[in-house]
Amino acid sequence: MADREAAASGQHDGLWDVVEISGDPAPPGKFLIRLRSGRVTGGRDDCNSWGFDETRPPAPDGTRTILSDLRACGQTAQRRSYWRAIGNGNVVPRLTAGGELKLEAGGDEIVARRRPY
Repeated sequence: MADREAAASGQHDGLWDVVEISGDPAPPGKFLIRLRSGRVTGGRDDCNSWGFDETRPPAPDGTRTILSDLRACGQTAQRRSYWRAIGNGNVVPRLTAGGELKLEAGGDEIVARRRPY
């Protein structure tokens, strides 16, 4: 099944622990991705929990409104790479043969493992 079809089917839905950001290990439990209906809907960026505002349509350029805790945090290379890989949330999640989730955009990549319920 193609990545876009698999994502749309919802088989990737749930909470994912980010284990690697652009080739570097991510601190356990600090970076998260949530998928619903095959789309990135929220997560955690090591400082703030966040989610896309699903009540507002995307802007013409695809940008979506983000709701966040808005805690003041120092900017880190990992946080910048995390946000670039998420892009505007329209990235297509890809499931690897090993069961890991990959998101790629802006020259950065996130690797995540499904969080057990």
